[in-house]
Amino acid sequence: MKKTVLMLVAVLLLTGLFTACGSEEPFAYNYDLSKYVELGNYEGVRASFKNSDEVTQEEMDEILYQIRLAHAVFNEEKDVAEKYDQVTVDLKVLCDGVSVEDAAQENYQVILGLESVGDIENALRPALVGKRVGDAVQAEATLSADQNVYGDLAGKAVLLSATVKKIHAPDLPELDVDFVLSVTMGEFGDVATFVEDLRASTISYRWEEKQTKVLDAFMESCRVLQYPEKEINEYKKQYRTEIETQASLYGLTYDQYVTNYMKMTFQQVEEQYNQKARQQVKADMVMLYLPRVMGTTLTEEEYQLLLQSYFEADGESVGVSSAEEYEKKFTRESLTKSFLWDKSFMEVLENAVPVEE
Repeated sequence: MKKTVLMLVAVLLLTGLFTACGSEEPFAYNYDLSKYVELGNYEGVRASFKNSDEVTQEEMDEILYQIRLAHAVFNEEKDVAEKYDQVTVDLKVLCDGVSVEDAAQENYQVILGLESVGDIENALRPALVGKRVGDAVQAEATLSADQNVYGDLAGKAVLLSATVKKIHAPDLPELDVDFVLSVTMGEFGDVATFVEDLRASTISYRWEEKQTKVLDAFMESCRVLQYPEKEINEYKKQYRTEIETQASLYGLTYDQYVTNYMKMTFQQVEEQYNQKARQQVKADMVMLYLPRVMGTTLTEEEYQLLLQSYFEADGESVGVSSAEEYEKKFTRESLTKSFLWDKSFMEVLENAVPVEE
């Protein structure tokens, strides 16, 4: 029971349904939701995720190799680029056929086979395998919407054009106590403990990744038949109030904040409110409708266990010192709805089908 409760709390923390992630009391939706939303195949959601219950020895060997690779030195020159080699290129980035000068980089280094969240590196890696010094390569990439990373190119499709300048093989550090001490800043004093902690962290990460991907896939599969006007308008009102509050903090009127700070037209900001409201209302309806369709129930014991566990996980951050205060802050009705969704989604997770990306 304890493991299940902790898993449920993890799901609930992830979704944030009705509770700490939103200070407003949820709307009731006390009507026949079948007229408003159509659920996807919750009995076999297909999503790209790895087994979250165990990590094979082969997978652990690769993870440890990746860590050592990130701390490798690259001195030995090579003729042909292979997995794990470091390839140095001169890089150009084109958007809509036009070269973006600010994005061009000389001596841009890519380690083949080293996992990374960088969109440019991830796009270049497969194109560089098997190449020689002097070879030209091209690759297409769609950059993430993070403007802090990609600036004006955020969210855009680009063409990467690179010329190979150097290829070097890795010289990996030994996986010994000194290496463990250096990469963990002294947190672990022996290899075995470090490896076991890494295994546990990997399982935890995969569990969270599975939740995110299955939730996204399930939500995507659900279809809104019609949007309830009352809830849409209430959320739009909330979003406008948030902007008005932000404007007042800067000593600006709402109109000044929208036009001068947000640099949007009133039509654009209203459309933003509408889009956000539609997304939230869809999530609300799906999360309320799924337990009703599945016939999910919650015993008093389950409720109390979840209440206590969720308070322990989240109570301090929301400023309460007991499960009773937590329940008072969010109300039993609201928490019950959250827990029913949480329990239902656990079943969705258990029945999810992993697919290749």
